[in-house]
Amino acid sequence: MEEQTVPSSPTRKIAPPSSRNRGVYIILGILFGALGFHNFYAGYHKAGFWQISLSLVLGVFTAGIGVLITWIWALLDICTVTVDAENRKMT
Repeated sequence: MEEQTVPSSPTRKIAPPSSRNRGVYIILGILFGALGFHNFYAGYHKAGFWQISLSLVLGVFTAGIGVLITWIWALLDICTVTVDAENRKMT
């Protein structure tokens, strides 16, 4: 008698949930959004760097327009970002 082999099904690895908390992310975005602290918390270091740079440089030279721009950016972030930089859902 011939043995039959069952084809193995591809396994999909599911990333564990993020250790970062979305509530903390939102609070940081509300309180320190113009400085990009919420992006540093979620692991988006480049975005955080650009937010703090825009706030400091344009905020000083354009009478606060850079801060206004980064606050709008932060509000958009806290409404749309649900995963951290490692693509894991923030709980």
